[in-house]
Amino acid sequence: GERRLKAHRDRVLCLAAAGDVVYSGGADGVVCKWSLGPPGARGAEVPLAVLQGHTDWVACLAVGDGWAMSGSWDGSVRQWDLASDRCLRTLRGHTDAVYALALAPGVMFSGSRDCTVRAWDTATGECIRVYGSGHTAAVSAVVARDPLLYTASWDKTVRVWDMASGKVRNVVASLPRPVLALALDGPALLVSVSDGTVRAVDLDSMAEIHAYRRHKQAVNGLAMVGPCGAEGLGAEGCEMWTCGDDGILVRWRRRTAELEVAARPVATAN
Repeated sequence: GERRLKAHRDRVLCLAAAGDVVYSGGADGVVCKWSLGPPGARGAEVPLAVLQGHTDWVACLAVGDGWAMSGSWDGSVRQWDLASDRCLRTLRGHTDAVYALALAPGVMFSGSRDCTVRAWDTATGECIRVYGSGHTAAVSAVVARDPLLYTASWDKTVRVWDMASGKVRNVVASLPRPVLALALDGPALLVSVSDGTVRAVDLDSMAEIHAYRRHKQAVNGLAMVGPCGAEGLGAEGCEMWTCGDDGILVRWRRRTAELEVAARPVATAN
C-alpha cells in the first residue's frame, strides 16, 4: 500500500537504500533517514535522523560500506557514517553543482555542472583523478563498471573513460537531446534522453541497438530491478523501471525468455 512520508520542506530529488533504511535528499538541503519498518515503527513515518550541512539542494545519493555520500548544488559531496549519522568529511573540488554519484571498489565518482567528473578515495576523501577534457556541458549521470567509467551530459553525448588513465575510450555523439540518466543492462548501456526515449547501446561497439518508447516527455530516471545479472533484461524476473516529466512510472521486461531487443511496458502509474 501507499505510505506518505513527510519531513522535507521542499521537493525530494533523490533516494538511496541501505538494508532496512532509505535516505532521501531534497531541495531543502538536507538528507533524511527513514526506516523500512511497518507503519508505526520508529523511523517509518518520522525520519530516524535529519543530516544537515549542505547549503543548497541535495541532488544525488550513493550508499557504500557503512557510509553514504550526498552530492549538492553547493558543489560539495558529504560522506556520512550510517551508524552515527555523523558527517565524516566534506569533499570539495567541483566549482559548480554536483548532479551525479557512482561507486566502484574504494572509489566514488562525482559528476558536476562544471563539466567534469572527479574520482575520490572513499577511505581518505582525497581527489585522485579529474576527468576534465571531454564534456562541454553539465555531467548529468555517471555509472561505473571496472575498468570503465560511463558519463552522460547535457551536451548530448555519452563518454566512456578508462578509470585508471582518465583517457576517453569512446563517445556516443548521435543522441538528439541532452542525456539525463544511465544504467547498465547486462551487455548494454541504457541511456535516457530528454526526448522521452531510453536508448540501449551495445557496450562493445557503443552503437544503438534499440530505443524504448513510451514516455511523452523527458525520462529523468531509470533503474534495473530484480535478478538481472549479466543478462540484464534477458534474465527471468529482471525489469527496467523508468520515470519521466510526463508524470508516469513504467515497468519494462522482455516479451519472451529469449534475448530479444524489444521490450514492452508491464505497467504504468501516474
